[in-house]
Amino acid sequence: VSSPWWTRSLSAPSASGAGWPRREVVADSRMKSKYRSRGERAIADFLEEANLPFEYEAPLLVRVRGKPKIWHPDYYLPDYHHIIEYFGVVGDPGYDRLKRKKATVYRENRIPATFLEPGDMEGRWREKILDGIDDTLTARLDDYRERRTRSRSRHSETETPAFGQVQ
Repeated sequence: VSSPWWTRSLSAPSASGAGWPRREVVADSRMKSKYRSRGERAIADFLEEANLPFEYEAPLLVRVRGKPKIWHPDYYLPDYHHIIEYFGVVGDPGYDRLKRKKATVYRENRIPATFLEPGDMEGRWREKILDGIDDTLTARLDDYRERRTRSRSRHSETETPAFGQVQ
């Protein structure tokens, strides 16, 4: 069985990234690399410290109202097929609509995601990320077990003789 369409890796057409739209990223001189905010930098630092491989703003294929779109979620964790989005703007109605849209699209596309905001960064946001990954893995294991149980019951109904035996 092939993996879900959204887990397939997308790569830029060339090593330079030509062909993908360029996105402006603001760099703070204290940051090791380019992130859009201190919150995103903190998340990246945590993922690195926890040895959780991630791709920052990697292209991801989603379906929006039935049409394919390329989005760039903040973090994609390829080992877990899990997204982390950091919404750094608070109190803007347009941005709030964007947050709701992203949550809806990820849910409709069955893409597991953890959403963080600046207020989360004062609390247990690291645990929220780990809990999200744990929930993703648990759901995948439950799905596997359910498919395995159905497969076993189908095969037990149509039991075939062992190799070399004649009925």
